Amino acid sequence: MNTNWIEFLEEFRKVNSSFIQRLDTRYPNLTPTQFRVCLYIYAGYSTNDIVNQLGLTKPAVENHRYRIRKKFNVKKHQNLFTTLTNI
Repeated sequence: MNTNWIEFLEEFRKVNSSFIQRLDTRYPNLTPTQFRVCLYIYAGYSTNDIVNQLGLTKPAVENHRYRIRKKFNVKKHQNLFTTLTNI
């Protein structure tokens, strides 16, 4: 597993453990990568930052964002970060 992810998750849990629990409870059908992308978006990371952190291609991250939008029923013009902050 990516050490960047492990370090990020440890720090993220310290201040956002309730968000992780709400996200997992509300959307248990997220894939592990979609879950990670959600946490990075919630933390304010850009698509390019997520690419660098997870070692994915930009199209792969954009595809994950698209699938997350579908699962959350969020339209393309709506802000995914805002949606996540309202969970």
